[in-house]
Amino acid sequence: RPSALFDRILPPSYFHAVYDRVDADGAPQSTPWDLGEGRPQPAVVRAYEKGHLRGRILDAGCGTGEACLWLAKKHGVTEVVGCDLAEGAVREARARAARAEEEEAENPFWTRPEFFVASCADMADRCGPGPFDVSLDAGLLHCLAEEDAEAYVRELARMVRPGGRACVGCFSTANPAEGWDNPRRLGD
Repeated sequence: RPSALFDRILPPSYFHAVYDRVDADGAPQSTPWDLGEGRPQPAVVRAYEKGHLRGRILDAGCGTGEACLWLAKKHGVTEVVGCDLAEGAVREARARAARAEEEEAENPFWTRPEFFVASCADMADRCGPGPFDVSLDAGLLHCLAEEDAEAYVRELARMVRPGGRACVGCFSTANPAEGWDNPRRLGD
């Protein structure tokens, strides 16, 4: 079992504060987990390159929309929906999508992503009709308390079509990183 240090869960108010600060100072790349320059997490790129991210995609915990906007430009992606608990993050994601709409006007693969404010327990009610072909989680699951994680997985099961795919990237006891004390790592 991991040490108690890795069991600390940040409250939703932390994420609201991070994105409200970002929204106010106009520096969305300053969040601790964003790579900047609109780049998605490397695991998202690898999943796309392996053919795992195609069709209708739901990005749960989308933040300011880096992965959604990157995927929206790609061949084989027909729709992208992002949701996040933090209103500031969704506001910024929508603004980025509006800017990208003009930039991608000549891209035949472009599909404008939609963004919704939703918690992991009410995504199915707030993110439009399912089913999705793929759910993407590039760093949400490990931020959730056990009971919230269970509700989240139930919501994903409702939203992804039978035979669909869930792509989950999270910290794990199998790959500990030096210097991280939060979010917690998931074990077996």
